[in-house]
Amino acid sequence: MLPSLMELRLSGCELGHSSPHLSMINFTSLAIFDNGCVFDRLESLHLAGNELKGSIPSVIGNFTSIISLNLEVNQFEGKIDHLLRDLCRLRELWLGSNNFSGTMFESSERFPCAANSLEELRLNDNQLNGQLTNQLGLFGKLILLEIYNNSFSGSIPLGIGKFSNLQYFDASRNQLNGSLPESFGQLAKLEWLDISDNSLEAYPLEMIDLSFNHFNGSMPTISSVTSVEPFTAVFMGNNLLSEAIPECWNKWEDLLVIRLENNNLFGNIPSSIGYLTNLQSLHLHNNSLYGGLPLSLQNCTSLVTVDLGENKFVGKIPQWIGTSLSGLRVLSLHSNKFHGDIPLELCNLTQLQILDLAHNNLSGSIPKCFSNLSSMNTMEHSEITFSDGHAFESMEHVMLVTKGREAEYSNTLYLVASIDLSDNNLSGHIPSEITRLFYWQTLNLSQNQLTGKIPSEVGDMRCLESLDLSRNKLSGEIPSSISNLTFLSHLNLSFNNLSGHIPTGTQLQSLDESSFIGNQLCGPPLQKSCSSAENITPPGVLGGQGNSGEVNYLHLSLGLGFAFGFWSVLGSLLINMPWTTALYGLLDRLVLKLYGIIFEYF
Repeated sequence: MLPSLMELRLSGCELGHSSPHLSMINFTSLAIFDNGCVFDRLESLHLAGNELKGSIPSVIGNFTSIISLNLEVNQFEGKIDHLLRDLCRLRELWLGSNNFSGTMFESSERFPCAANSLEELRLNDNQLNGQLTNQLGLFGKLILLEIYNNSFSGSIPLGIGKFSNLQYFDASRNQLNGSLPESFGQLAKLEWLDISDNSLEAYPLEMIDLSFNHFNGSMPTISSVTSVEPFTAVFMGNNLLSEAIPECWNKWEDLLVIRLENNNLFGNIPSSIGYLTNLQSLHLHNNSLYGGLPLSLQNCTSLVTVDLGENKFVGKIPQWIGTSLSGLRVLSLHSNKFHGDIPLELCNLTQLQILDLAHNNLSGSIPKCFSNLSSMNTMEHSEITFSDGHAFESMEHVMLVTKGREAEYSNTLYLVASIDLSDNNLSGHIPSEITRLFYWQTLNLSQNQLTGKIPSEVGDMRCLESLDLSRNKLSGEIPSSISNLTFLSHLNLSFNNLSGHIPTGTQLQSLDESSFIGNQLCGPPLQKSCSSAENITPPGVLGGQGNSGEVNYLHLSLGLGFAFGFWSVLGSLLINMPWTTALYGLLDRLVLKLYGIIFEYF
């Protein structure tokens, strides 16, 4: 009678099921399958969940076409090396929950074929022991590796880094010791990691980088490695993660960087983030987070970058940002729902280089004390380094709107100085004090309710590359000092109440006329030319009030007519050479007096 098989699939033919109970099986009896199919066409053999005993017989090696072999949850024993000797197409080998013992894969020469094809290897819940040798790294196509609940000892080999496709690795509940090798950081596709319940020590793996993938749902489970310290960076940005950020940060006190930007996370920032007193970089922008900023965040006094833009945060900007986070260089809260005045405490952030509060509901005036942001008044910004010595810019990426477009800064971040307060409800004058910040590159105050004149000292900000004051209620003339901004490549003064002629300067005349539309301006680059009065005789130049301009034009015409007649007479005399020498002295004196009369009216 044919022994009962739970599943047996053949290429081109099938053998089905018989009785559900299996107590013994004799693999040599498989030879009775002579219905036109041969073993070298067998692709899948599943015998899981029975009471099969003994060693795996060598007849399995005859199944040279087998792709999937599942012998889990039985009572097989012995070694497993020989199983992989001739199975060149094997992709899935599931041997979990048996009684296999001994070491694993002592020699690569015994399984060259399977090493090139195997994608899933499950050896969990057995009695395997010994060390994980570098031979394990020969299985370079592995996607899943489960060896948990065995007796493996020693350290994890360097060869682990060769698993470039590995997504799932569970080595928990063994006797592994030492530290993880640096090659562990090469597992770029790893989604699940569990190495808990071992004797592992601190290891040099410094970051979890799962960014730019398609992970969805809640954040991947990483709490199982929290006993192995110290992780310094978690990169999970640019995925499809949703749900709330978990309250688990009290276990990660050594973290320096958290990047969860560009996901679908929602809810509040967890209060446990306050335990991260060493945290230097927090990126949560472009999610759906809401509520106010947690008070516990003020405990993160080492923060250098806080990027919370493009969320749904509400309330007033906390004053404690300016008192507790004194080391901030980047503060981005743009595109939220913050309201109220800009807190004066932000003026205490003397190291601040980038302030982005755009696209909120802020009101009140622009603080005059912004002139205290001394880091924007120098070009000598030091490169930012983490407390463990790593270069800050190598991990930092900040998106900024500059020159009318969004740009990303990383390695040159420490050179940037920028303030963006656009698209709010700010009112009042532009304080002249901010023109003392000589070395910033970008200033955007557009789409507010600002009134008054553009500060006459605007030209003092000599490193300014982008200036946007559009869509306000500014009035008066454009200060002539704006021509001093020789680095200016983007200027937008459109849709205000500005009037008069556009100051001449190489930079200004090279700009597009859209930079000035919606005002009462004239002159290049606009098509509208200024009148002669605007061009030649600005008010007060020729003196007097009322109709004095007409009298001055009369004097000017008389002076020019006299000069023409005078030179006509003298010109004819000069042709006669004897008169020339005699007239030179008289001519010089008369010409000097004539020019003095004419030009005293200019």
